[in-house]
Amino acid sequence: PGVNWSGCDKRGAQLSGTDLRGAVLKRINLEGADLGSARLSGADFSFARLAGSDFSGARMNEVRMLSADLQGAVLNRVQMEHARLDRCDLRQAQLREASLQGTDFYQCQMQQAQLQQADLQQASMKQVMLDEADLSGANMEGVNLLSASLERSNLSNSRLYKASLEKANLYYADFSGANLQRAAKVGVVEIGLFQRALYSLLLERLLRSS
Repeated sequence: PGVNWSGCDKRGAQLSGTDLRGAVLKRINLEGADLGSARLSGADFSFARLAGSDFSGARMNEVRMLSADLQGAVLNRVQMEHARLDRCDLRQAQLREASLQGTDFYQCQMQQAQLQQADLQQASMKQVMLDEADLSGANMEGVNLLSASLERSNLSNSRLYKASLEKANLYYADFSGANLQRAAKVGVVEIGLFQRALYSLLLERLLRSS
């Protein structure tokens, strides 16, 4: 606690299990570093270079990662609730079984991200790019997907109860087995975006609930 490594070059550092709660890590270079099971709650990683880093099992509640580069990073089973990840690059990142409740992903790049079984309840995903992402089995209750892009994404068996899908791009998305109860009642859903969705069942449910 109290660490300030702003601007430091710590590429490939072995920091698994380290206590960096509340640390100031702005613009740090931790590419390829091992931060598995680290205690990082309240740390500030804004503008950090974290591509390919491993955060598996880390505790990261209320972290700030504004505009951080997390491309290809491993964040499986992390606890990262109520965090700020505005404009992060999370392309091809792994967030399987991650606890992400209430986290803000505004304008993040998350194409091809792996979010199977993730807990995204009440997360804000406005204008997020989730094309070809895998969200199968994810809990997305109350998620705000305003103007997000989920083209060709996998949302099979996900829970989207009361989710906002206003102006979202859902072309060819897979909603098989998803719970969409009351999803269409939040905001204005443009039915035209669903006409090319992989499963007609989604459209039928939306029409019934409107």
